[in-house]
Amino acid sequence: MIDARMGSTVGTARLGLRCSLLLVLGAVVAVAGLGCSGSSGAGSPTPTPSPKRIFITSTLYIGSFGGIAGGDALCNMVAAQTSAGPLGGTWKAWLSDQTTNAIDRIQGVGPWNRVDGTTVFQNKANLATLPLVSIKEDESGRLSSDLDPFAWTGTDLGGLKDPETCNGWTLNSNATYGVAGYRTASNGGWTHSGSSVCAGYSHLYCIEQ
Repeated sequence: MIDARMGSTVGTARLGLRCSLLLVLGAVVAVAGLGCSGSSGAGSPTPTPSPKRIFITSTLYIGSFGGIAGGDALCNMVAAQTSAGPLGGTWKAWLSDQTTNAIDRIQGVGPWNRVDGTTVFQNKANLATLPLVSIKEDESGRLSSDLDPFAWTGTDLGGLKDPETCNGWTLNSNATYGVAGYRTASNGGWTHSGSSVCAGYSHLYCIEQ
């Protein structure tokens, strides 16, 4: 007498072997009744992250805007008030202060595109180097104002904090300085082009998370 359980075991083994062979050959198995999985789990494609956005604000700010948290609030406010309607998403300003590096504040993985769809940074590692193109468009996709071509950053190339941050973006003074980037630069000047007096006005870079 043949044990039904043995027959079941043999049948399962044969089915497993057949499925394995088909999967090894690269076939996507979808045969009714075989019970084969459509994928072995190995070599499955990694999902491509959805692009995020980056812009320079159309508005200019003095160097005292409530610290880096105040800069984040300004970015989210601007993103909600574009000429084409709210951009949505959550935004952070590209800012460092005395204790925080800008690169460490960014939670996203990229890529980051301008509002017009042009890729500026491919991933977070790219944020620590050079942009592929300049960040010259504002939240509505327009060229930002030439009244001041700079954006407050307090950040050196690499995304690391610089000592000059207008006392953590809380001091409005002609005797204190904050590092700023140049909006049309596609070299290291994008984040550190020089220093401006904190009583002056500059834009902010805003990065979607």
